[in-house]
Amino acid sequence: MIGGPANGRIVHLLENPETGETAATALDQVDGLAGIGGVPAEEVAAAMPRSVPLEPAEPADAVARLERGAATLSNIRVADPRSFDAVGRYRSFEFISGFSDAGAHVWAFAGMGSAFMAERNWGRIAVESKLTVFGTVEPGAVLRQISWIPDVAPKSMALLHQVDDVRTGKVIARGDVRVMILDFATRRSVPIPDVLQSLPA
Repeated sequence: MIGGPANGRIVHLLENPETGETAATALDQVDGLAGIGGVPAEEVAAAMPRSVPLEPAEPADAVARLERGAATLSNIRVADPRSFDAVGRYRSFEFISGFSDAGAHVWAFAGMGSAFMAERNWGRIAVESKLTVFGTVEPGAVLRQISWIPDVAPKSMALLHQVDDVRTGKVIARGDVRVMILDFATRRSVPIPDVLQSLPA
């Protein structure tokens, strides 16, 4: 992309071939692309985020939240050597997969587990997400993921997942996800239940 708030990023824009409407988008910040060219920002305006800030996120004090009951431990894993790319970087997919798996744990932590959703014929959907990587991962590192709900809007809420190295305490990555509830009968979003308002701050 050339110009605009996401200048220099790779834009993935998936459009419906019948209607021309945007179906899905993604933005990637990749090193080493200087001089390759791109498309003007106005041509891919639909790819800009609406509910997750474009700017890189900052680490949060996830451990303190966990200790006071305002977050949940959503994943612990060992960084498998097969999870690294050819130059030794931990693959982004591994973080994103962990965030996806953690979603159900956070909903249950908030009092909206699978049974709660099934009784109402509701489903959960992520509508926007962002990965911010703060540091490197070494093969064999024990990674802990702490998750919580930092923000609740009338028809959506934010999930925040933060990954740290258990041995060093170093914060490695953070995932910001905006989610909604869908009514399977009407195929429309529904208001976030009041049960979420009672979560610890």
